[in-house]
Amino acid sequence: MAVSLERSRVEVPGGSLAVTRAGEGPAVVFLHGLGLNAAIWEPQLEALAPRQLAIAFDQRGHGQSSAADTPYARHDDVVAVLDALSVRAAHLVGSSMGGEVALDTALAHPSRVRSLLLLSPALGGFAWSPRWRDSMRAMRDAANAGGPAAAKEAWWAHALFAPARAREESRERLRAAVFADAGRRWSERDPAIPLEPPAAARLDQVRCPTTILIGEDDLADFHAIARTLAAGIPHARLRTIKGGHLPMIESPAETAALLGEILDAAPPSA
Repeated sequence: MAVSLERSRVEVPGGSLAVTRAGEGPAVVFLHGLGLNAAIWEPQLEALAPRQLAIAFDQRGHGQSSAADTPYARHDDVVAVLDALSVRAAHLVGSSMGGEVALDTALAHPSRVRSLLLLSPALGGFAWSPRWRDSMRAMRDAANAGGPAAAKEAWWAHALFAPARAREESRERLRAAVFADAGRRWSERDPAIPLEPPAAARLDQVRCPTTILIGEDDLADFHAIARTLAAGIPHARLRTIKGGHLPMIESPAETAALLGEILDAAPPSA
């Protein structure tokens, strides 16, 4: 039987968030990465819906969510979605920037997070390599020279997405997500307020069960982050999986099965 995806909007200070949900049961929230949107998670939402309330939303300035015109915190937006759906606490699954947001939420609002599942996450306070910083500077240069369209072309061509581009079954899903983005963030300031102190300085304060997944073909910075998290978060588990930075796009069915396995193993009272 086909799973029905329910779409709604959640009002937040200075704008609103586009939310997709399916199913009933223990809640799990999916958080996408930079320049993408919640649609990348739909295969996982559909797979988990028969046993869980699966939720994904477009982060500020992404997809169908409004761009922020006032200061905000991404981790507070997660709580706003939970409140709007009357969810006391949820498992958080975050990819890349979404992994950073998930971890920040666990630190800022620990009672709202049952467990963390971080896929090639970013990390607040991490010392990025010169190569990564140069690649981000090139994105801004592209935006300044050619506007949002040029920025999206540059993001699509970034080395981060090479494994997904190389697979015929994932190439078009990735392209659709990248080019659905407005692309303005590369030239316009995002008034997001970072967590202070940053997560990198307080990993020992994470109290919920945490699993980190890293693709064997992901970039070196993300492997370094994965090792840092595994060493710093009490009792965290680190697993290396096949593929690159975006397993939910590169191998959606396998990723859904793996997520289900990990979520099933989380303590019910976590």
